[in-house]
Amino acid sequence: MMMEEAGQCNDAGGDPLKLAFKRYRAMNYAQFRDCAERAAATKAVRFQVRRPQSSDASLKESIEVLQYPNGFYCLPNPFLPPARPGAADLPTHLAADAVRRWPGRGRPADAGAVDDDLDCERRRTNLDIEPDRPALLFDDAIKFVDEPDDRLFASSWLYKLRWTTLGAQYNWTARRYRVPPAADASWEPPQIPGCLADLAAQLCDLTGAWTGRRYAAQAGIVNYYHPGHSMCFHLDTAEPYMAAPLVSLSVGLSAAYLLAGPDRLCPESLAPIPVLLGHGDVIVMTGQSRQFYHSVVRVFTGTSGRAAGPDYCCFCDEDRSDAESGAAACSQTEQCCLMRRYLRLTRVNINVRQLLRPGQQWQCLRDWTAGEAEKAE
Repeated sequence: MMMEEAGQCNDAGGDPLKLAFKRYRAMNYAQFRDCAERAAATKAVRFQVRRPQSSDASLKESIEVLQYPNGFYCLPNPFLPPARPGAADLPTHLAADAVRRWPGRGRPADAGAVDDDLDCERRRTNLDIEPDRPALLFDDAIKFVDEPDDRLFASSWLYKLRWTTLGAQYNWTARRYRVPPAADASWEPPQIPGCLADLAAQLCDLTGAWTGRRYAAQAGIVNYYHPGHSMCFHLDTAEPYMAAPLVSLSVGLSAAYLLAGPDRLCPESLAPIPVLLGHGDVIVMTGQSRQFYHSVVRVFTGTSGRAAGPDYCCFCDEDRSDAESGAAACSQTEQCCLMRRYLRLTRVNINVRQLLRPGQQWQCLRDWTAGEAEKAE
């Protein structure tokens, strides 16, 4: 589902989901936070889990989990703060990759004219269709780093980045994943970054909803939200194996998220659950909630916290040898200044999916159409 500009989701009519969207979108940060806290107190079961010894060292030793009805889980920032002041946490590192590395270099200069569906299946970002797109979006935006007017920064190609696909390529036009060539039985899509795949599997395990099964992260979609952006209520049902969880990580600005039900008129949709997603927060959709309507109704300005602070380095970690002065010096580079500014104006949402059940071959995508997915367990 692609994000919308402000106002495009507000034509409510008699649709209860549109009415809820409009009502929550009118709330400020404090109002929505209060609603989300009341919902968590009345609808969620809170419990703590211990980080397994084999898990990523960037995760806290004791992690809070909120279990909502129908297999929906929220993990409020399960990541450790950096050991060294001024260094970046793991979510910020991933956001930096999502901005600098994962969008790739765009279409080759000699790629020729843009072709409809074929080109859509090869696009990694919404900007790949643009013939003037620079090869490296982040490097191209460096020229705006000292520009005091955010409106001018918003004219950069980097700020216009809306989505990036990872792993199995999603065709936004056909609303399905790229179909493998019929003649190539060994065909496989690109793999998503290993660090992201491992993290998604560990986060699934923490919920207890996927115990005893190895989560195989096979596709990812990164969405980049700016103030004024939203995403209308939608279903994520393009994956054949809907029994597998969907894992989502928020970085940067906080967002107002709503979880409804499996159809637009069911009881859950008449009273959607509000969830405030801040920097580092994770949601895991399992079971029935995997096929529930959900929405991002707004992004709140001024909520990115320390990730946009003046002495915060978005790229350094604890491995720097100059522990005393390294962060302060590095935080003043153009790259760090640009990334801090970007996170001050952006919510980066990284979500990961498993498409196939264990042992299933990619050729099955040729025979699968939306609506035939295996039901969630």
